[in-house]
Amino acid sequence: MHQKTIIQENPSLTYSRWLRVNEAAAYLRVSPTFMNKARLTKIPDIPYVRIGRRVLYDRQALDTFLESQASH
Repeated sequence: MHQKTIIQENPSLTYSRWLRVNEAAAYLRVSPTFMNKARLTKIPDIPYVRIGRRVLYDRQALDTFLESQASH
């Protein structure tokens, strides 16, 4: 028999405006490696902020970025 897998969203990912690299990668459905390379090369230029050594992505900026990519 097959078991059904229930996928639950991470509450911190669902409700937080500011996302860490892993969370932003999951939100965009890409790998954290892709996010790190994009940040270093600016291709694509995904907006982020740096606070000390921590890199954070604004969920609203990610949505705006996605919309701009959809029009290409």
